[in-house]
Amino acid sequence: MFGSSSCDQNFLVTTTAFTIDTRTRLAWASSLDKESFERIKNSANTGASVLIDSLPISGYGDFAHFEEALSREKQFFQYSYSNDESIAYMRSELSGDALQSWIKCKEIESRNNDGIHLWITSVTGDSVSVAGNWKNPPSEADPKLPDQIVIRGSKTRPSAFLKPWKSNYTTFVVFDRLPNQDFSCSIGLAGYMDEIAINLPPPVATVERDTKISKSFVAQSHAGDGQPRPNNNCSVTPDPGWSFNILKKPEPVIEISVNNNVPNERLTKILSLGKYLLKFQVTDSPADAQYHTYTWAHYALEQVRITPAPPRPHTDTFTYP
Repeated sequence: MFGSSSCDQNFLVTTTAFTIDTRTRLAWASSLDKESFERIKNSANTGASVLIDSLPISGYGDFAHFEEALSREKQFFQYSYSNDESIAYMRSELSGDALQSWIKCKEIESRNNDGIHLWITSVTGDSVSVAGNWKNPPSEADPKLPDQIVIRGSKTRPSAFLKPWKSNYTTFVVFDRLPNQDFSCSIGLAGYMDEIAINLPPPVATVERDTKISKSFVAQSHAGDGQPRPNNNCSVTPDPGWSFNILKKPEPVIEISVNNNVPNERLTKILSLGKYLLKFQVTDSPADAQYHTYTWAHYALEQVRITPAPPRPHTDTFTYP
Protein backbone atom coordinates (compact mmCIF):
# COMPACT_ATOMS: atom_id res chain seq x y z
CA MET A 1 0.00 0.00 0.00
CA PHE A 2 1.95 3.00 -1.27
CA GLY A 3 1.24 6.68 -1.73
CA SER A 4 -1.55 8.64 -0.14
CA SER A 5 -4.13 7.20 2.23
CA SER A 6 -7.42 8.66 3.37
CA CYS A 7 -5.64 9.67 6.59
CA ASP A 8 -3.19 11.80 4.60
CA GLN A 9 -6.01 13.45 2.67
CA ASN A 10 -7.96 14.20 5.86
CA PHE A 11 -4.90 15.96 7.26
CA LEU A 12 -4.32 17.95 4.07
CA VAL A 13 -7.95 19.11 3.91
CA THR A 14 -8.45 20.03 7.55
CA THR A 15 -5.13 21.20 8.94
CA THR A 16 -3.94 24.79 9.24
CA ALA A 17 -0.78 23.77 11.13
CA PHE A 18 1.74 24.45 8.38
CA THR A 19 3.35 27.68 7.22
CA ILE A 20 2.66 28.48 3.58
CA ASP A 21 5.86 29.35 1.72
CA THR A 22 6.43 28.50 -1.96
CA ARG A 23 7.66 24.95 -1.44
CA THR A 24 5.00 24.08 1.16
CA ARG A 25 2.25 25.71 -0.91
CA LEU A 26 3.17 23.68 -4.00
CA ALA A 27 3.67 20.48 -1.99
CA TRP A 28 0.26 20.90 -0.33
CA ALA A 29 -1.46 21.55 -3.66
CA SER A 30 0.38 18.64 -5.34
CA SER A 31 -0.75 16.29 -2.57
CA LEU A 32 -4.47 16.85 -3.06
CA ASP A 33 -6.54 14.27 -4.89
CA LYS A 34 -9.75 15.13 -6.74
CA GLU A 35 -12.01 14.36 -3.78
CA SER A 36 -9.97 16.56 -1.43
CA PHE A 37 -9.97 19.36 -4.01
CA GLU A 38 -13.78 19.27 -4.10
CA ARG A 39 -14.01 19.22 -0.30
CA ILE A 40 -11.80 22.29 0.02
CA LYS A 41 -13.47 24.10 -2.89
CA ASN A 42 -16.90 23.72 -1.27
CA SER A 43 -15.84 24.60 2.28
CA ALA A 44 -14.73 27.65 4.19
CA ASN A 45 -11.50 25.94 5.29
CA THR A 46 -8.41 28.14 5.51
CA GLY A 47 -6.67 26.02 2.89
CA ALA A 48 -9.11 27.33 0.30
CA SER A 49 -7.33 30.71 0.45
CA VAL A 50 -4.00 29.26 -0.69
CA LEU A 51 -3.30 30.82 -4.09
CA ILE A 52 -2.29 28.71 -7.10
CA ASP A 53 -1.47 30.80 -10.18
CA SER A 54 -3.05 33.80 -8.37
CA LEU A 55 -6.38 32.03 -7.72
CA PRO A 56 -7.72 30.32 -4.57
CA ILE A 57 -9.04 26.79 -4.99
CA SER A 58 -12.58 28.18 -4.86
CA GLY A 59 -11.79 30.09 -8.06
CA TYR A 60 -11.26 26.94 -10.17
CA GLY A 61 -14.17 25.41 -12.00
CA ASP A 62 -12.91 21.85 -11.78
CA PHE A 63 -9.94 19.69 -10.78
CA ALA A 64 -8.53 19.58 -14.34
CA HIS A 65 -8.20 23.38 -14.53
CA PHE A 66 -6.64 23.42 -11.07
CA GLU A 67 -4.06 20.81 -12.15
CA GLU A 68 -3.23 22.83 -15.28
CA ALA A 69 -2.59 25.97 -13.21
CA LEU A 70 -0.58 24.00 -10.66
CA SER A 71 1.54 22.51 -13.45
CA ARG A 72 2.42 26.01 -14.69
CA GLU A 73 3.52 27.12 -11.23
CA LYS A 74 5.53 23.96 -10.64
CA GLN A 75 7.32 24.49 -13.95
CA PHE A 76 8.01 28.14 -13.09
CA PHE A 77 9.52 27.27 -9.70
CA GLN A 78 11.22 24.09 -11.04
CA TYR A 79 9.31 21.97 -8.52
CA SER A 80 10.10 18.30 -9.23
CA TYR A 81 8.45 16.26 -6.43
CA SER A 82 5.84 13.72 -7.52
CA ASN A 83 2.46 13.71 -5.76
CA ASP A 84 3.55 10.89 -3.43
CA GLU A 85 6.84 12.65 -2.67
CA SER A 86 4.90 15.83 -1.92
CA ILE A 87 2.75 13.95 0.57
CA ALA A 88 5.90 12.52 2.17
CA TYR A 89 7.13 16.07 2.73
CA MET A 90 3.78 17.29 4.05
CA ARG A 91 3.88 14.57 6.72
CA SER A 92 6.87 16.41 8.21
CA GLU A 93 4.40 19.23 8.97
CA LEU A 94 2.36 16.97 11.25
CA SER A 95 2.44 18.12 14.87
CA GLY A 96 0.21 18.61 17.89
CA ASP A 97 -3.47 17.75 17.51
CA ALA A 98 -3.08 17.23 13.76
CA LEU A 99 -0.44 14.52 14.37
CA GLN A 100 -2.54 12.80 17.03
CA SER A 101 -5.60 12.77 14.76
CA TRP A 102 -3.52 11.33 11.91
CA ILE A 103 -2.07 8.61 14.18
CA LYS A 104 -5.54 7.67 15.41
CA CYS A 105 -6.73 7.45 11.79
CA LYS A 106 -3.79 5.18 10.87
CA GLU A 107 -4.46 2.94 13.87
CA ILE A 108 -8.08 2.51 12.83
CA GLU A 109 -6.97 1.88 9.24
CA SER A 110 -4.59 -0.87 10.41
CA ARG A 111 -7.30 -2.63 12.45
CA ASN A 112 -9.81 -2.60 9.60
CA ASN A 113 -7.56 -3.82 6.75
CA ASP A 114 -5.51 -6.98 6.37
CA GLY A 115 -1.75 -6.79 5.83
CA ILE A 116 1.14 -4.64 6.96
CA HIS A 117 0.59 -1.02 8.04
CA LEU A 118 3.21 1.63 8.86
CA TRP A 119 2.89 5.14 10.26
CA ILE A 120 4.99 7.70 12.09
CA THR A 121 4.49 8.75 15.71
CA SER A 122 7.07 11.56 15.83
CA VAL A 123 9.46 13.36 13.48
CA THR A 124 12.45 15.58 14.23
CA GLY A 125 15.44 16.61 12.20
CA ASP A 126 17.44 13.84 13.92
CA SER A 127 15.00 10.95 14.23
CA VAL A 128 11.77 9.34 13.04
CA SER A 129 9.66 7.03 15.20
CA VAL A 130 7.84 4.42 13.08
CA ALA A 131 4.98 2.17 14.22
CA GLY A 132 4.11 -1.04 12.39
CA ASN A 133 1.08 -3.28 12.68
CA TRP A 134 0.31 -6.61 11.00
CA LYS A 135 -3.31 -7.73 10.62
CA ASN A 136 -3.34 -11.40 9.79
CA PRO A 137 -5.46 -12.37 6.75
CA PRO A 138 -7.73 -15.40 7.34
CA SER A 139 -5.58 -17.56 5.04
CA GLU A 140 -2.25 -16.79 6.76
CA ALA A 141 -0.70 -18.44 9.80
CA ASP A 142 0.49 -16.33 12.71
CA PRO A 143 3.25 -15.14 13.33
CA LYS A 144 5.08 -14.07 10.17
CA LEU A 145 8.64 -13.00 9.38
CA PRO A 146 9.08 -10.11 6.93
CA ASP A 147 10.26 -10.95 3.43
CA GLN A 148 12.26 -7.74 3.09
CA ILE A 149 12.75 -4.39 4.82
CA VAL A 150 14.22 -1.43 2.96
CA ILE A 151 15.35 1.63 4.91
CA ARG A 152 16.43 4.87 3.24
CA GLY A 153 18.13 7.73 5.04
CA SER A 154 18.98 5.87 8.27
CA LYS A 155 21.65 3.37 9.36
CA THR A 156 19.53 2.18 12.30
CA ARG A 157 18.98 -1.57 12.14
CA PRO A 158 15.21 -2.20 12.54
CA SER A 159 15.68 -5.13 14.94
CA ALA A 160 12.11 -5.03 16.29
CA PHE A 161 10.73 -5.25 12.74
CA LEU A 162 12.94 -8.24 11.84
CA LYS A 163 11.24 -10.50 14.39
CA PRO A 164 8.06 -12.54 13.71
CA TRP A 165 4.98 -10.31 13.51
CA LYS A 166 1.94 -11.20 15.58
CA SER A 167 -1.48 -10.20 14.35
CA ASN A 168 -2.85 -6.89 15.72
CA TYR A 169 0.32 -6.21 17.68
CA THR A 170 1.99 -2.82 17.14
CA THR A 171 5.79 -2.62 17.06
CA PHE A 172 7.90 0.55 17.24
CA VAL A 173 11.37 1.50 15.96
CA VAL A 174 13.11 4.87 16.40
CA PHE A 175 15.37 5.57 13.43
CA ASP A 176 18.29 8.00 13.62
CA ARG A 177 18.22 10.12 10.48
CA LEU A 178 21.24 10.68 8.29
CA PRO A 179 21.91 14.40 7.76
CA ASN A 180 20.29 16.05 4.74
CA GLN A 181 18.60 12.87 3.50
CA ASP A 182 15.01 11.78 2.87
CA PHE A 183 13.73 8.96 5.06
CA SER A 184 11.57 5.97 4.22
CA CYS A 185 10.81 2.53 5.62
CA SER A 186 9.12 -0.17 3.54
CA ILE A 187 8.24 -3.67 4.66
CA GLY A 188 7.12 -6.65 2.57
CA LEU A 189 5.38 -9.42 4.45
CA ALA A 190 3.42 -12.42 3.10
CA GLY A 191 2.69 -10.68 -0.21
CA TYR A 192 1.68 -7.39 1.43
CA MET A 193 3.77 -4.24 1.43
CA ASP A 194 3.58 -0.79 2.97
CA GLU A 195 5.90 2.21 3.05
CA ILE A 196 6.08 5.32 5.18
CA ALA A 197 8.25 8.20 3.96
CA ILE A 198 9.30 11.59 5.29
CA ASN A 199 10.94 13.81 2.70
CA LEU A 200 13.13 16.87 3.03
CA PRO A 201 11.63 20.15 1.82
CA PRO A 202 11.35 20.12 -1.99
CA PRO A 203 14.06 22.14 -3.74
CA VAL A 204 12.61 25.09 -5.64
CA ALA A 205 14.04 27.93 -7.68
CA THR A 206 14.76 31.23 -5.94
CA VAL A 207 12.82 34.00 -7.64
CA GLU A 208 13.71 37.69 -7.33
CA ARG A 209 10.98 40.08 -8.42
CA ASP A 210 11.02 43.63 -9.71
CA THR A 211 8.64 45.91 -11.60
CA LYS A 212 9.54 47.09 -15.08
CA ILE A 213 7.58 50.08 -16.36
CA SER A 214 7.09 50.27 -20.10
CA LYS A 215 8.25 53.33 -21.98
CA SER A 216 5.44 55.84 -22.14
CA PHE A 217 3.91 57.21 -25.32
CA VAL A 218 1.53 60.07 -25.98
CA ALA A 219 -1.77 59.57 -27.77
CA GLN A 220 -3.32 62.76 -29.10
CA SER A 221 -6.85 63.12 -30.48
CA HIS A 222 -7.65 66.10 -32.73
CA ALA A 223 -11.09 65.63 -34.30
CA GLY A 224 -14.17 65.02 -32.22
CA ASP A 225 -15.80 62.50 -34.49
CA GLY A 226 -15.94 59.67 -31.96
CA GLN A 227 -13.76 57.40 -34.07
CA PRO A 228 -11.13 55.13 -32.52
CA ARG A 229 -7.56 56.23 -33.22
CA PRO A 230 -4.76 53.63 -33.20
CA ASN A 231 -1.71 54.92 -31.38
CA ASN A 232 1.98 54.25 -31.37
CA ASN A 233 3.21 50.90 -30.13
CA CYS A 234 4.59 50.67 -26.63
CA SER A 235 7.41 48.19 -26.16
CA VAL A 236 9.65 47.15 -23.28
CA THR A 237 12.30 44.51 -22.69
CA PRO A 238 13.50 43.04 -19.40
CA ASP A 239 16.82 44.01 -17.85
CA PRO A 240 19.86 41.81 -18.65
CA GLY A 241 19.66 38.55 -16.70
CA TRP A 242 15.95 39.00 -16.01
CA SER A 243 12.81 37.78 -17.79
CA PHE A 244 9.15 38.68 -17.63
CA ASN A 245 6.97 36.60 -15.36
CA ILE A 246 4.70 34.63 -17.68
CA LEU A 247 2.37 33.83 -14.77
CA LYS A 248 1.52 37.46 -14.05
CA LYS A 249 -0.32 39.61 -16.57
CA PRO A 250 0.85 43.22 -17.09
CA GLU A 251 -1.14 45.88 -15.28
CA PRO A 252 -2.09 49.18 -16.99
CA VAL A 253 -1.08 52.54 -15.59
CA ILE A 254 -3.06 55.21 -17.51
CA GLU A 255 -2.74 58.95 -16.98
CA ILE A 256 -4.98 61.43 -18.84
CA SER A 257 -4.22 65.12 -19.32
CA VAL A 258 -6.93 67.25 -20.96
CA ASN A 259 -6.76 70.74 -22.53
CA ASN A 260 -9.28 73.19 -21.03
CA ASN A 261 -10.33 70.51 -18.49
CA VAL A 262 -12.62 68.70 -20.92
CA PRO A 263 -12.41 64.93 -20.27
CA ASN A 264 -13.11 63.85 -23.81
CA GLU A 265 -10.81 60.87 -24.28
CA ARG A 266 -10.53 57.44 -22.73
CA LEU A 267 -8.73 54.19 -23.31
CA THR A 268 -11.27 51.90 -24.95
CA LYS A 269 -9.47 48.73 -25.90
CA ILE A 270 -6.19 46.87 -25.77
CA LEU A 271 -5.73 45.80 -29.38
CA SER A 272 -3.05 43.21 -28.71
CA LEU A 273 -0.73 42.05 -26.01
CA GLY A 274 2.35 40.24 -27.19
CA LYS A 275 5.39 39.21 -25.18
CA TYR A 276 6.97 42.67 -25.32
CA LEU A 277 4.57 44.63 -27.54
CA LEU A 278 1.43 46.50 -26.53
CA LYS A 279 -1.03 48.26 -28.85
CA PHE A 280 -3.83 50.56 -27.68
CA GLN A 281 -6.62 52.61 -29.17
CA VAL A 282 -8.55 55.56 -27.76
CA THR A 283 -11.90 57.17 -28.56
CA ASP A 284 -12.75 60.86 -28.30
CA SER A 285 -16.10 62.59 -28.07
CA PRO A 286 -17.83 64.37 -31.06
CA ALA A 287 -18.99 67.15 -28.76
CA ASP A 288 -15.44 68.21 -27.95
CA ALA A 289 -13.89 68.56 -31.39
CA GLN A 290 -12.29 71.87 -30.51
CA TYR A 291 -10.20 70.42 -27.74
CA HIS A 292 -7.05 68.31 -27.76
CA THR A 293 -6.63 65.46 -25.30
CA TYR A 294 -3.39 63.66 -24.50
CA THR A 295 -3.18 60.21 -22.95
CA TRP A 296 0.01 58.80 -21.49
CA ALA A 297 -0.17 55.00 -21.37
CA HIS A 298 2.28 52.83 -19.45
CA TYR A 299 2.34 49.19 -18.48
CA ALA A 300 3.80 47.73 -15.32
CA LEU A 301 5.28 44.29 -15.95
CA GLU A 302 6.81 42.03 -13.34
CA GLN A 303 10.29 40.90 -14.28
CA VAL A 304 12.00 38.06 -12.46
CA ARG A 305 15.51 36.74 -12.03
CA ILE A 306 15.56 33.01 -11.31
CA THR A 307 18.27 31.03 -9.52
CA PRO A 308 17.77 27.35 -10.47
CA ALA A 309 16.54 24.86 -7.88
CA PRO A 310 19.43 23.02 -6.19
CA PRO A 311 19.90 19.31 -6.97
CA ARG A 312 18.12 16.81 -4.77
CA PRO A 313 20.53 15.27 -2.22
CA HIS A 314 21.58 11.62 -2.35
CA THR A 315 19.85 9.17 -0.01
CA ASP A 316 21.55 6.00 1.28
CA THR A 317 19.60 2.73 1.10
CA PHE A 318 19.87 -0.31 3.43
CA THR A 319 18.12 -3.64 2.89
CA TYR A 320 17.31 -6.30 5.53
CA PRO A 321 17.61 -9.16 6.33
